[in-house]
Amino acid sequence: MKHLTLKTATLIFGLATSSIACANTFKLAMVEDSQWSQSVITKGDLQQGADFVPADALSYFEFKMATCVSNLMASELEQAKIDCQSALDGVANLPVNKATKNKYYAFSLSNLAVVNYMQENFRLAYSQFTQAKQVYDHKVTVSNMLTFNELMTQNYLLAKN
Repeated sequence: MKHLTLKTATLIFGLATSSIACANTFKLAMVEDSQWSQSVITKGDLQQGADFVPADALSYFEFKMATCVSNLMASELEQAKIDCQSALDGVANLPVNKATKNKYYAFSLSNLAVVNYMQENFRLAYSQFTQAKQVYDHKVTVSNMLTFNELMTQNYLLAKN
């Protein structure tokens, strides 16, 4: 069986005003060495048709993780949400042990939380980032939770001024 490891891409949110300049980044997870993640990394998008559906659970999960990230990077948020949710739902069907399923569930949920943040559904994003970190305490889930908190603090401070 193919060994699943994750590759991360970075989504940068910049904020610049006369008194504040910073760049915050969310980390997006994809399955490393899948044909679809390579397409996202090298081209920034996927050339596959939207109605392409891999036959087995593992390929389906890899494909949906990659299309989730690709659509996020292209700011196609509605399609990203569908693909991220499909990847999350697909975790249950992966032929792996429970610990590995938890890991991929957390990464998929973290990707979905980024979509919800970008759609300004902050409460849902917070809940998903928190749950992802609780399920799998990893540098990606921790970093995304910290980034979320920093961005929300900055938005609050800017709103006050």
